[in-house]
Amino acid sequence: MQKNLVLKNSFILLSALMIVEMILVITAYVNQSENLYVYAIVTMWGIGIIYCLLDIYNRVFFFIYLLAFFNFLIGRSLLIILGIFKEPYRFTLQESISGQQIVLFSLIVLVSSYILLGKSISRNMQIMNADSVSIQKVRLASKVLFLSTFVFLVISVLGTIFYVIQNGYASIYVDVEAKVPTIIKKIGDIAPFAFYLFLGTLPTKKEVRLPLMLYTIYLILTLGTGARFEFVIGILSILTYFILRNSLAKSESEKWIRKRSLKYYVILGFIIIAMLSAYNNLRFNESVETTSPIQLITKFSFDQGISINIPKRIFKYSNYIPTDRFYSLDSTISFFNKNIGSKLFGTIYYSGASVEKAINGNSLSDVLSYILYKSQYLLGIGGGSSYIAEVYLDFGWLGLFIINIIYSFLFVKLEDFSLKSPYKFLIAFVIFMAFLRTPRGRTDGVILKIFDPMLWISLIIIYFITKYMIKVKRVRK
Repeated sequence: MQKNLVLKNSFILLSALMIVEMILVITAYVNQSENLYVYAIVTMWGIGIIYCLLDIYNRVFFFIYLLAFFNFLIGRSLLIILGIFKEPYRFTLQESISGQQIVLFSLIVLVSSYILLGKSISRNMQIMNADSVSIQKVRLASKVLFLSTFVFLVISVLGTIFYVIQNGYASIYVDVEAKVPTIIKKIGDIAPFAFYLFLGTLPTKKEVRLPLMLYTIYLILTLGTGARFEFVIGILSILTYFILRNSLAKSESEKWIRKRSLKYYVILGFIIIAMLSAYNNLRFNESVETTSPIQLITKFSFDQGISINIPKRIFKYSNYIPTDRFYSLDSTISFFNKNIGSKLFGTIYYSGASVEKAINGNSLSDVLSYILYKSQYLLGIGGGSSYIAEVYLDFGWLGLFIINIIYSFLFVKLEDFSLKSPYKFLIAFVIFMAFLRTPRGRTDGVILKIFDPMLWISLIIIYFITKYMIKVKRVRK
């Protein structure tokens, strides 16, 4: 009875917010007000968040993605409207409005299609038997593989850290070649896949303690490279996993995030955000002594939200951006040129930061960075990208409509099969973590991750080790 009342009240709230959303969109269009467009974006985002919270265990992937979307494409604009920060980059009113319009359109399609597809697609929420012999063998094999390759992962990160210390943070974008021997890096690349495959076997809290501690150490070490993105993605993925495990708990004591400890997780989250913001200040030699914790938290959102300027810049520099290429297929084209095209057909593969890559390549990030920073771009200074800007440049409004429906469909399917087997869990999390990058990254980054050779090598190794272990056990019997 109480559940039905909550659902009824939630339906009324969502319906009211949809009416408010329509009014905001129409008013923003009539008055050509960027502020109203931002309010419309925030309202649509709120609708998505509320919908996810109504069934958080089955909608956790999309919920976490919306948090990332807010951080990269919404938060900065909201802080500027509230007068907390000022935008140092100059845009005309029309450039700003055009950028906000394609973000708003994308979010409306994304959230609406997710809700509709979630209701219309039949769901098969089958959950693996974590106590079966085969799952136990995968758990042991993946844990051993993670522990044995972890040291190579750490060596690889330390190599990058030492390189950054010697040459500066931006240098890693100029020279993308390995800072350690390739064989060490490749072996190290197996460790994260083995870790998530291990998590996919649904181990107990005690079993997961050591691998989780080691993986957290790795995430902290990545901050030494000067980049925060890998750390943020890793923490968000672990949070997602904890929520998924909560969905399987039969009692409060079995939950990975208990209600009584929830406030401590929230406080810890704010502390991490403040520390990341302070770290960013130190990275660029900015003072943190006179900055309050609250200012550090808001500044983190402001700094991370600079990706909203990418949709604006494609309108600002529309006369300078080449239109004879597909920016949304950059990952796919680069993967082909590097691994197949250059070897069989003599196609050119561009790497690092170079004039040739900026002029002839398919990377919107490189094109915009070269337009903006010129010589500084060649030193590794860049502005990033966004799937919204890439798809709009390639295929316009129709392209944005289609890609956001595809994204929402994939989110529904991820939530459907992520707990069916350890292997499906790993694939789901690889796709999910690639999705978390899209608001400030490449559209087809998911494809690049799925075809990562180290992913499939990891799966093959675990598969054959598991088969061998099961075979040995049968022979002994």
